[in-house]
Amino acid sequence: MKQLRINKNYLLLKNWWESIDLTNYEKSFFNREIISFNQQLFRLKEKKIRIGTYGKSGVGKSSVLNSLLGKNIFKTNIINGSTRDFQSEEWAIEDQILKSIALIDSPGFDFCNIKSPEKIYYRINQSDLILFVVAGDINRNEAKLTHSLKMGKKLLLS
Repeated sequence: MKQLRINKNYLLLKNWWESIDLTNYEKSFFNREIISFNQQLFRLKEKKIRIGTYGKSGVGKSSVLNSLLGKNIFKTNIINGSTRDFQSEEWAIEDQILKSIALIDSPGFDFCNIKSPEKIYYRINQSDLILFVVAGDINRNEAKLTHSLKMGKKLLLS
């Protein structure tokens, strides 16, 4: 039943998208959003989702993903900020609805030694689901960031 709903929803979104008539200016203005939507539509068709982790350096984003996978794929260290660039790993699952989940590890948002923080925001916002990892109680800065990241997406706090 859920399989049929995914297929039906995909066709509804695809038909809706194909019926939209944008001007060249609108296409140019919304270029990033259009690319993102097309990628999400493709993943829906392929029954794949992307889960991006986000949080400060050293809170355990890589460890959480390694725990989900049941093996040490993502680099961890006792020193904060051991993840310097994005890393992705496919998590094949035996499910009738989804084929796989891409788990995406990201550098911490406190930007120590990171040259382009906008790259992190862009990559995280390309995720279908955001796993926001915190160590202990969530602080004001982290709470503020969760609101700016949501943008119509599901956000899990861990």
